[in-house]
Amino acid sequence: MAQKSVAMRMVRKKVDKHDEYLKDAIREDLAEIHVPELKEIIMADYDAELSFRVTNRKSKTNPTFYREEFVEALDEFEWLDTGTNYTKVIVPDMENFNWGYKRLRVIQNILDGTIGAYVEISEEQYIAMFKKTPLVSQAYDKSVPRKQRIYLLRYNAQVQRQERITYGKRVLVRYPFSNTPPIDIFETATRFSEDTGTEFVAKSIKKATKEYYK
Repeated sequence: MAQKSVAMRMVRKKVDKHDEYLKDAIREDLAEIHVPELKEIIMADYDAELSFRVTNRKSKTNPTFYREEFVEALDEFEWLDTGTNYTKVIVPDMENFNWGYKRLRVIQNILDGTIGAYVEISEEQYIAMFKKTPLVSQAYDKSVPRKQRIYLLRYNAQVQRQERITYGKRVLVRYPFSNTPPIDIFETATRFSEDTGTEFVAKSIKKATKEYYK
């Protein structure tokens, strides 16, 4: 009986070692192969869904200005939820992504969608048109001095009238994402992970098993 008990412990130890090896191998493949694929998909959608809408080079809300910061936030995102006996891939979405990173509130605002037509207006333009300073609100980028900030102002009849009176023509830059519904740049990556995740893990297990028994 003692010999049988010792043998069972040895078998269990070997099984545990094998399982631990597979777990580490799968996590490594997910982090080094699957996650970079997801990042590439998200950035492709970022460029395709956002950048093409900006046609006025004077726009200060052009998503290309914030692209590098978005990539940095993706790199810092916790893609894997790991426990003792499980590993789960987490794909960013509008709720779990760190929109507080640097100036990414600008991108969050774009992706949330905008109802109505807006223009980008500087403090200098606002004062010239309305003879007062804009109401102070929370800035998306606090590093920018107040006088250099750009505000979004609904382009209603009053604003259009003051623009004509002040400048004699249209000078305000139209917000490129006026009248834009919500944009989901994470959806493609989410579907890709759901569609390929099981197959990816199966291949990773097969590869790791071969390496383990070499």
